[in-house]
Amino acid sequence: MKRLLIVGCSATKDPAAGLLPALDRYRGAYYQMIRQVPADELPEIVILSAELGFIRSDAMIPDYDRRLTKVRAAELLPGAPVQFADALRLGCYHYDEILVAAGWIYRQVIDVALDAMENKRGFPFYRRAHTTGGIGTQRGQLKLWLKGEML
Repeated sequence: MKRLLIVGCSATKDPAAGLLPALDRYRGAYYQMIRQVPADELPEIVILSAELGFIRSDAMIPDYDRRLTKVRAAELLPGAPVQFADALRLGCYHYDEILVAAGWIYRQVIDVALDAMENKRGFPFYRRAHTTGGIGTQRGQLKLWLKGEML
């Protein structure tokens, strides 16, 4: 089963100088949960970075301090579908399950990209869900999904 996790970046980051893989740079609640899963059991992960837009989890990124505001989200929207498609590993556009774990401003940009991809392909992704509720509830939903349980 091909699974994709789309997650928003986090304000908490590893402050190390130089470049780090995105999955190592971000230190927020979602990333703490993701790091509990063995690397060989992780789904494909695409991150919406407030600074860089859509990136793969293995993208080498610097430390930065930028929040995804409504203004920044509006700046990212026009290029979001193409950038999202570029971030998908090896151009794979088929996923059996997709989970979006991100705040509401992030979801606005992510949903535009996902909708554009679905329209381009002519059919919807098989199963697509969003985490909901407070951060504790969302972490619990992410944990279940990472274990293979769909929301």
